[in-house]
Amino acid sequence: MKNLILRLSILLLFLMSSEFALAQDFHTPQNTSKKALKAFEKGEFFFQQNDFSASLGLFQKAIEQDALLIDAWLLLGDAATELDSNNLAKRAYENAIQLDTFYFLPTAYLLAKAYLENFQFDNTLEVLEAAYAKTELPEKLFRKIEKVRNDAAFRKNAYANPVAFDPKPLTVSINSPADEYVNALRLDGNLLVFTQRSTQREKQPLIEQLMWASRDSTGWKQPKAFAPDWPINQQIGAVTFSADGNSIFFAACGWPAGLGSCDIYFARKKDDEWQLPVNLGSVVNSRLWESQPSLSADGRKLLFVSNRGGGLGGSDIWQSDLGLDGQWNKPHNLGETINSDGNEMAPFLHPDGKTLYFSSDGHPGMGGADLFVSRLDSLGQWQAPVNLGYPINTSSDEINLVVEASGKTALLSALNDSLETYDILTFELPLEHQPNPVTYLQLLVKELDTKNPLYAKVILANPLSATKLIETETDEKGEAFVVIPAKDAYALQVSSKGFLFYDNFIHPEPGTDLQPAQIEVYLEALQVGKKVLLDNVLFETNKAVLLPESKAGLTYLEHFLKQNPQLKIRLEGHTDNTGHPIYNQKLSLERAGAVAEFLFEHDIDAERLEVQGFGAKRPIATNETADGRTKNRRVEMHVIAIE
Repeated sequence: MKNLILRLSILLLFLMSSEFALAQDFHTPQNTSKKALKAFEKGEFFFQQNDFSASLGLFQKAIEQDALLIDAWLLLGDAATELDSNNLAKRAYENAIQLDTFYFLPTAYLLAKAYLENFQFDNTLEVLEAAYAKTELPEKLFRKIEKVRNDAAFRKNAYANPVAFDPKPLTVSINSPADEYVNALRLDGNLLVFTQRSTQREKQPLIEQLMWASRDSTGWKQPKAFAPDWPINQQIGAVTFSADGNSIFFAACGWPAGLGSCDIYFARKKDDEWQLPVNLGSVVNSRLWESQPSLSADGRKLLFVSNRGGGLGGSDIWQSDLGLDGQWNKPHNLGETINSDGNEMAPFLHPDGKTLYFSSDGHPGMGGADLFVSRLDSLGQWQAPVNLGYPINTSSDEINLVVEASGKTALLSALNDSLETYDILTFELPLEHQPNPVTYLQLLVKELDTKNPLYAKVILANPLSATKLIETETDEKGEAFVVIPAKDAYALQVSSKGFLFYDNFIHPEPGTDLQPAQIEVYLEALQVGKKVLLDNVLFETNKAVLLPESKAGLTYLEHFLKQNPQLKIRLEGHTDNTGHPIYNQKLSLERAGAVAEFLFEHDIDAERLEVQGFGAKRPIATNETADGRTKNRRVEMHVIAIE
């Protein structure tokens, strides 16, 4: 009731004004009493010295001498704000605005901020509307007013519509009396890296260091210092992993030969040991502050935070792309959709490559820094950020968020109210804020005869369109690591010059997601008598009609034959043992013929092709199970001549 009476009295006061010039008298330092002026000027002196406690008492004394001294009310509100005495600030600005709305133009804005901090959202909106509805405002003040207005509207709705949030702290082995900030979670979810910041001790500086902890079926193990053998392993943090876990990017502050206050560094793991870090150099790092990197799953985009020139606010999110020469290109600002005139921090680009989480105090939120999510649209543009909502976001600072590959579980750094330090919490992310789930394939490619590792090209293609989704190569160990959306189907194709190719159809079962897989691929030398299973050539049930999902496999076979014009092949069809042998023989021949017809229509000379059907005579798996019968229903490419 008191709030309602106050709101009505403020509105009535504005409505009684003529063009908002109130008839009520007020005093300034030029026409107040000597006693009031003396207390006011003394209070103003202490205020300018940042002694807000002393100034507050003197402004109150000046008001006791002259309750119409508007400058005393305004500075009393300012001093109370500096001392986090919100109720006193609110009362002071209320009195000032009742004396005159526009004596000091930002007064209504300051009162609205006080209402906002006091959770009086309706009051916030009403006082702004009443004071500024017909007023021309300077651009800077207008932006501030809009920020308060938007915050009030957002918070009112957020408190009325909380999101599901049931956070659980990680084990006490990870959360300590110090601050813990989550940095990175390896793609398999079993290695956590976080920054631990020591508690402040007298005459001792704060120390930040990286820690890591592994997880097994029993839970998280005791953390250890990260890279303890490095010459310097303190004042570092904000780590991001490469998808395979063998490289990291991180921020280090005050290191020798650093370009700015904090720079971004890179380190690679070799033989299970982290090599000495390397500064990314002056293309990425500036003379100012760079920190909080986040690497895309394909390793070609590096997001980070900087307060360098050319930004939109205090700190912005920037992106550097990896060039074809293996060097990082000049960073570009993510733009005003993501970056505000406040501070954007802690970007986390989910491995799906399309979902960005970050922290900001510039977009409408609950107070302090809030967590937001933005998604790439079909044109590659970031969409307007969405606040993760209350109570994930609170009036405190929420900064670091990491989301697991599945997209369901998140790790959050949040304030532990009892200890007043930051801990790492885990919670289930609301469905509407979840990214697309991803998984990964670890490939090991070897030569069949020698078992030596092979340099090979790895392609994952859309089975329906044959469009290449991912193209990479194995390293010197014959290894490749690829991250893929977990709900899609793929044609996996592996090739190396002088060898037959590998062809595999990867797809989730209905109602499930793809799971991480380790695949060993053995390629055979290109010789007469060798065969390749065309796993991506699929047919309608009991028919020789090619399914649309066969396009990638057929197109790959076409390209292989065009790249090797000296080959002559036989296409061999096979079935399981279900049905009559004569029918199976006929079906297997027709299916091999359907593949030959596709190749002929795509300019493969018919003289290079033979077809043969074997029915169920040559199984490669048991016919006693559904999975075995599926494997037996196949078409193979058999090299019959190299001319």
